Amino acid sequence: MKKKTRSRTKTTPTPAAPPNTINTDDKSDRLLPVGEVAERLGVSVRTVWSLRSAGEIPAPVKFGNNTRWKRSEIETHIRGLRAENR
Repeated sequence: MKKKTRSRTKTTPTPAAPPNTINTDDKSDRLLPVGEVAERLGVSVRTVWSLRSAGEIPAPVKFGNNTRWKRSEIETHIRGLRAENR
């Protein structure tokens, strides 16, 4: 009987993606927590949740117990608000 041998090649680990990101090449797809959304909108965290319930801001992405908003969608929403105020 022949003894099986395994090749012993080294593999380099894939670097972990930074937290709160979907695609590290495109910063606009970064996921924002509620505090950052509140800061960008200039409102309180409680107001962000109220706006979400009323459907007045883009829908968040949910995974597990986490709720995040796509940065690109929040930025587009802010530009739309600015255009309305002109």
